[in-house]
Amino acid sequence: MEQNAQKQRVAVYCRVASGSEDHSASLAAQKAYYTEMVDRHPEWELAGIYADKGIATTDRKKQKEFNKMLTACGQGKIDIILVRSVSRFARNVMDCLDVVQMLKASGVRVIFEKEGFDTSTEAGDLRIALFNELARRESESISMNLYAR
Repeated sequence: MEQNAQKQRVAVYCRVASGSEDHSASLAAQKAYYTEMVDRHPEWELAGIYADKGIATTDRKKQKEFNKMLTACGQGKIDIILVRSVSRFARNVMDCLDVVQMLKASGVRVIFEKEGFDTSTEAGDLRIALFNELARRESESISMNLYAR
């Protein structure tokens, strides 16, 4: 990489639901993992870690750190968002697609590690919709099982 080349500013988004066992340890492990991942890419620099703890919701308004990250994207402070999976990013398909489209319009791409794709590819939108719908159905199934007891 040339010395004059500008590094890509990478933000990490983590979300651990309150039902997770020892969610603080899980969140710390995610932060350490993604910090190391960014460090392994000389063309990247860490632009921040945004982490919502204990939030099991499909309402993005309750995800304070997620919204803070979106604001930073709108201000041109982030080029790439790393997230573990589509289900951690959003569980509502339309909301997810709207956010991804807004980010793409701002020149921000999202990399979904578990699913192995990012939004800079042509197939990105279709894959997001598919994985997001699967995550929504899984969440509904878990909720139904919890309330059926």
